[in-house]
Amino acid sequence: MAKGKAADGRPSKPRTAGSTPTERVSPLLPRYTQFDRLWHAGQARLTFGISLAAVAAAWSDWALHLANAPGRRLELAQAALHDAWRLGLFAARASSGGASEPFSQDGDDPRFADPAWHRFPFNVWAQGFLAAEAWWDAATTGPRGVTAQHQRQVRFMARNALDHWAPSNLPWTNPEVLERTAAEQGRNLLQGLEFLAEDIERRAAGEGPAGTERFAVGRNMAMTPGRVVYRNDLIELQQYTPTTETVYPEPVLIVPAWIMKY
Repeated sequence: MAKGKAADGRPSKPRTAGSTPTERVSPLLPRYTQFDRLWHAGQARLTFGISLAAVAAAWSDWALHLANAPGRRLELAQAALHDAWRLGLFAARASSGGASEPFSQDGDDPRFADPAWHRFPFNVWAQGFLAAEAWWDAATTGPRGVTAQHQRQVRFMARNALDHWAPSNLPWTNPEVLERTAAEQGRNLLQGLEFLAEDIERRAAGEGPAGTERFAVGRNMAMTPGRVVYRNDLIELQQYTPTTETVYPEPVLIVPAWIMKY
């Protein structure tokens, strides 16, 4: 093919310096993007807005650095065996009536402040949980090389997972719940199941939690139009639109608590 000629023999258009061939954009690209958005929205509903990628990155960072620290693993294994030995001795002595609690003193944890938690076998379950909590706290704090953010995330997730299985959260291992159940002949459990069924039904219907229907905009809840006038990586500054003809010249800056952000 001659220079400057197209395949059909016609002169080709000259290309300016620095120009690149036009990129072809698939007409289906918006559909694929929309599919990704729907997929991510479905994931967010299942995970309550928690990023699976962020969770995997944090645990991978922690696990890889711990796997590369054999001395730290031996230290944690030794601590686990030592704690198991102390817990076993405590359980044997507590069953016969008297033993000092090895992992906490009275009043350290409000979840186990009730005197019933110091009776056998509830004291053994509470001490076992506190031992596991202390071990995991040490395990998620130690490995060198883990980024500070990932270490905080792993520690937070491990603590919350343990709290989920705390004996105070299980009715058959909580002496306070057992005493209440015996006093009410099980009516408290039936009432709890009714509340759970109501919550599931309201969530399936797209309704808010029970009691929120008492609040209505304009009656007992205020809502003012406004707009975002400044935004950076940390904050959004919102300016509310005045609803009266005259206003004070000095604006009022309100900084809500972080827990109120959402």
